[in-house]
Amino acid sequence: MMYLIILLLLLYGIFKYDINGYRTGQKLFYFVFLVLVLMSAFRYRIGIDTMRYMDYHKDIYNYSFSQYIVHGFEQTRYQPLWIVYELLIGTISENFFFFQFVHSLIINCVIFIFIKKYTRRRFVFLYLYYILFYFDLNFEILREGLAVCCFLLGFKYYLNHNWTKYYICAVTAFFIHISAVIMIIFPLFYVVKINKYTVALLVVSFCFLFFNIDLIKQYMVLFYITDSLESAGEHYINSELYGSYEGNLFAYLYKLLPAAVIPLCWIIFFKNKTQGLLQSKMQGLVFLYIILGTITAVIPFFSRFSNYLVFILILFYSLSFWLYMQEEKSQVKKIFVTCTFLITVTFFPVYKFLTPIPILESATWSSRYYPYYSIFFPEKDKDREYLYYMNY
Repeated sequence: MMYLIILLLLLYGIFKYDINGYRTGQKLFYFVFLVLVLMSAFRYRIGIDTMRYMDYHKDIYNYSFSQYIVHGFEQTRYQPLWIVYELLIGTISENFFFFQFVHSLIINCVIFIFIKKYTRRRFVFLYLYYILFYFDLNFEILREGLAVCCFLLGFKYYLNHNWTKYYICAVTAFFIHISAVIMIIFPLFYVVKINKYTVALLVVSFCFLFFNIDLIKQYMVLFYITDSLESAGEHYINSELYGSYEGNLFAYLYKLLPAAVIPLCWIIFFKNKTQGLLQSKMQGLVFLYIILGTITAVIPFFSRFSNYLVFILILFYSLSFWLYMQEEKSQVKKIFVTCTFLITVTFFPVYKFLTPIPILESATWSSRYYPYYSIFFPEKDKDREYLYYMNY
């Protein structure tokens, strides 16, 4: 019920403030911020990865910072800056729930600052963040979430061509989570534009991927530039969740719809209606997101890389949405476009939440997050505990 109330509040904000555009809805904006922070901060065993972090958290304090330095962080499977991050928070309290609170606050503060800095259509952005990424970012991929925030902090340097500071952010992110290696190539896409040639390239790329899955997996070894990258790459490729997807052409196309086709259709629609300076600087990254989405339809492991660009796609959406609402005079068209947009980008995430999990008949994907329990009324959900036990 709590999840639904937040969704309805965001929809209210979109139709009251973002479509009309004459008021900012500051009070509602900060209220939603507070709710999202507290919901993440006070959760109890919500998210399978969170449960893993809970179990591993106490082991981090078996060694002092100096011992980690001497032994080169060999005692842990995590990147050095993540260990430093946990140790710093641990100087106040080693309790996992204190760490969870601080981490949730940091993650969402960075995101809300990013929203305030780059867009006026805040509730469209918040809605998309909530639907597309909030649960993963706050309840699952804690380390990668912090690395993604490093990219968000470095985004202004990307826009301004300040590559030294940008790569400082990239290196920092890499030493938090190795998937941030993808940030190395982002500047190469700065001048790329989305047009008929790049769309044709996407179609050709998907066809090549579909008929050469095994070949792609063999050549992925070229990306293993460190032992940790090799270890992580092999883990994800061979895992049930992130390994290569098995299915026929229609099954792949179905996976491709939310990952690439729907984003591309809306980008083309908004691009034809509006043009903005910031959007033009972002087109290369949006195009890269669609490339990674295309690969993810075949090899889900690549979603780890596209995670860094989810907020760029959301920002592109919200900025284009804002310009469209300014230019469009018909209130009926505004409401129609808004409803169509929200339905198309919402359908697949909601459908995934309701999809049964193969290893447990009584569970759906939403079982990772529902029912919600807080640290004030802690309970263990049997389905979620089973999924954790099965390492799913």
